[in-house]
Amino acid sequence: MSDVAIRRALLSVSDKTGLVELGRALTEFGVELVSTGGTAGALREAGLDVRDVSDLTGFPEMMDGRVKTLHPKVHGGLLAVRDDPAHVAAMEQHAIAPIDLVVVNLYPFEATVMRGAGRDEIIENIDIGGPSMVRSAAKNHAFVTILTDPADYGALLEELSAREGATSLAFRKAMAAKAFAATATYDSMISQWFAFADQQQLFPDMLAINGKAPVVLRYGENPHQQAALYTPAGPHGSGIAQARQLQGKELSYNNYNDADAALELCAEFRSGDPAVVIVKHANPCGVAQAASLIDAWQAALQCDSVSAFGGIVALSRTGNSLGSDRQEVLLIGQNKENFKSLTVEGRGLQSQWSPQGQQLLYSVYSARSDYKPELWIVNADGDLIDTNRRPILLNTWADKCAFASERYVYCGVPVELPVGAGFEPVIADNTPDQIYRIDLQTGSKTTIATDAAHVIDQIFVSSDGQTVHFTDKTQPGLFSLDL
Repeated sequence: MSDVAIRRALLSVSDKTGLVELGRALTEFGVELVSTGGTAGALREAGLDVRDVSDLTGFPEMMDGRVKTLHPKVHGGLLAVRDDPAHVAAMEQHAIAPIDLVVVNLYPFEATVMRGAGRDEIIENIDIGGPSMVRSAAKNHAFVTILTDPADYGALLEELSAREGATSLAFRKAMAAKAFAATATYDSMISQWFAFADQQQLFPDMLAINGKAPVVLRYGENPHQQAALYTPAGPHGSGIAQARQLQGKELSYNNYNDADAALELCAEFRSGDPAVVIVKHANPCGVAQAASLIDAWQAALQCDSVSAFGGIVALSRTGNSLGSDRQEVLLIGQNKENFKSLTVEGRGLQSQWSPQGQQLLYSVYSARSDYKPELWIVNADGDLIDTNRRPILLNTWADKCAFASERYVYCGVPVELPVGAGFEPVIADNTPDQIYRIDLQTGSKTTIATDAAHVIDQIFVSSDGQTVHFTDKTQPGLFSLDL
C-alpha cells in the first residue's frame, strides 16, 4: 500500500503552535477532527467543528484526564491492519472507526523539571496516553500518519495538496522514524530524572542517553572521516557544545575535543589566581597560574611552546580588569606569532587581522558610543603593536568587515542602530546595511551601491580585489558586487 487518504484525524497536543491553522486546513480537505481537552477547546474557540474523543469511545475522560484515549476504539482504530480481513471484521464487529492521522506532542516534562517544579507536578507531567498513541500510529505507518512536531505541519499539508488528500508511504515512514525518536527521547529524560534527581543514583544500572540537533563537522578525528556533534536532549549542563562561536571557520572534531579538554582542565583552577591552559590533541602543552593573566599566559606558553602551536587556549578569566570599559587582550598573530598584550577601550571585542598581519581591525562598544559597536584600526606587527590607533568612525562589528588589502577594507554598516546594540547584536538582524570601502591610509569612506537592501552576514573580497561577495541574514544565496 502506498497513498492513504486522510479522513479522520485525532489531535491532542500540549504545544499548540500552529494547531488552529492545521485544523482549518484539515477541515478544508474534508477531514473529521477528533480531539481531547484543551486541544478540542482551542479548535472550537477558532470556530472549527470538533468531535470529542469521549464521543468516539463512549467513555468520558476521567481521573483528572489521566484516562481519555486509552481505549480499544482509539488504539483499534490506529493499529488495525486494514487489508487483513480478520482485522477488518473485528473493527466492524466492535464499531471501531479507523483513524488515519494522529497529531500529538507530549506533556512538557522537560520544561516542568527545568523550572524547578515539585515532585508531584513532575510526575503529573509524565505523559501516558500520548506516547501510547504515538507508538501505535508509528507502528502502523503503513496505514496511519503520525506527527509529533509542529514543524512538520507544513510538510503534511504539502503532501495532502500534492496527493489529493492522501499521504505517501515515504512520508509516513519518515514521520514514524521521527515519532519513535521523540518517544525514546521523552522516556530517556524521565528515566534520567528518576535515576539522578529522584533516586540520587550515581551510576544507574541502565542509562539511556539521547542527543539532538546534530552539527555536521568539517571532518572526524582524521580528514578522511566524517563526524557530527550532538547536544544532550533534556536537562543538562553547559559546555563547549553549547557555546556560541563568535568568529572563525567551522570547528572540527579535534577542535571540539581539544576545547572540551581545555575547558575541563581550566575549570580545576576556577578559584585563586588567573590560570591559562594550552591543549593540543587532547594533551596539555602548558598550564600555569599567576598573579596576572599575562604572566599566566607567558608561563603556560613556556612549558612547551612548540607543541602549543595550533592548540587551544583556555583562560579562567576573560581579561585583567583595567577599568569598567578597558580590556587587556592577548594577541596571537596572523601567522601564529605570540605578541605582547594590547589594551582596548570597550567591551565585546571582535577583531580581524589584515592580510599581512600588520594591522588589527577591531570593534568594541562602550558608554562613549552609547554602547553601539565602533570600529578601530591599530598597528599590530612586532614592535609597532599598539601604535597609531585610530577610530574609523563607523558603528558596526568587525565580523561584518573584510580586508581587500593592507590599505582597503569593506564593511557592512547598519543604516541605523539603537542605543545598546553592542550588547545584543541580534537587534540588527533585520536592519539593512550600507556597504562602505574604507581607505585606512587616508581615512576616507566611500559607499558602494547595491541593487537592493541587504542585511550582511558574512562578507569577503575576491583575491583580485575586483568583487565583494556577501551573504544575507534574511535571504539565501551568495550576492556579489563588482567594484
